[in-house]
Amino acid sequence: MRLFRIGAVIAAAGAALAVLAQPVSAAAMPQSAPCGFYTEWQLGLDEAYYHNCSGSSAYVKVDRPFLPDDYLCVNGYKTVGLGQYPDDVRGTTLLGAICKV
Repeated sequence: MRLFRIGAVIAAAGAALAVLAQPVSAAAMPQSAPCGFYTEWQLGLDEAYYHNCSGSSAYVKVDRPFLPDDYLCVNGYKTVGLGQYPDDVRGTTLLGAICKV
């Protein structure tokens, strides 16, 4: 009986982690982001903004003083240049890496 309870606790913890790992709902994302997808996470101590265009290209900007290393491609994307995209959340245009798979 005790093993059953431990198993139930582990299963409940796994279910809770699965819920936490779910992406942010579309309603919480800025609708003006390129290609309609936006997420935000911590990259070291810096905020990063990641725009994914149907899995084929992405724009990433690290929010700190502009240096060549600030333009990043992530998740297997390769840098093919720099580009600009609107950030209506801040009311400005940001520079970012143009990435391709």
